[in-house]
Amino acid sequence: MENNADIFPNTGLSAGMICEKVVLVCGEDPDETVRALEALGLKPRLIKTNREFHTYSVDGNGGGFTFCVTGIGSASVEISVTELYKCGARIFAHTGTCGSLSGAGRPGEVALVEQALRFDGASFHYSPGTPGDAVAANPAHNRLAASAIKDARLRFISRDIISTDTFYCMGAGKDVDGKTVYPGVPLKKDFFPPPGYAAFKALLDSGKPYVIDMEAAAFLLICSAIDDEIFYVSLKGVSNSVPFEPGEQVAETGAALRAALEASIAVIERAGSRSAS
Repeated sequence: MENNADIFPNTGLSAGMICEKVVLVCGEDPDETVRALEALGLKPRLIKTNREFHTYSVDGNGGGFTFCVTGIGSASVEISVTELYKCGARIFAHTGTCGSLSGAGRPGEVALVEQALRFDGASFHYSPGTPGDAVAANPAHNRLAASAIKDARLRFISRDIISTDTFYCMGAGKDVDGKTVYPGVPLKKDFFPPPGYAAFKALLDSGKPYVIDMEAAAFLLICSAIDDEIFYVSLKGVSNSVPFEPGEQVAETGAALRAALEASIAVIERAGSRSAS
């Protein structure tokens, strides 16, 4: 019988339950993620569901891989990277969907993250800084990822990403006249505009093509701080523009998620073959 002391409290996993290669899917619906993998011809098998963490095993040409669907935000990715690493994961592809500012990407395109602007919470517990500081992806890992995606005859774009823990405060909607508006709950006069929205609006008004998500900064920084033996990349599927029209994000999520998963699998299989050689 397994000793409960060996089981990690959030994922419910222990050493030996997962593969070295992991696709970490943040903030997506577990059932939709399974359907996306099945649409790619794969047959995921549930290993463990515990709290908001859903972990599956998938057979593959390179010995198979694990994929873990987590909750939303940097706290969730901090937990999952930590516990998956302690269970034996050494090759990580962080994926899921993202938004697009200023034409950064079309729905269904895959963005390979070059650097993430830190507007999250968890990354600042690992490294000091100020909101908006950038954490860079590993250049060698991104070069391998780009090569693997191209060889799989898939398309991608390289982009910087805004990474925030707030969906509404660092976001924007459109009113009936098409004007960009604050999308969150009504705030008292002393609280408006909140600093997060002011920072987001400045990035939006700059016209620079960013994608935006809720986990990439924490993922990149924590992985870079662990050791030099792990491989990590962040790949996000563009599901909507920001500001977005009502229903746009939901309508495009499935296609964006499938594209991001397909690219992520190509990358971890290539990284796994390199580490085995």
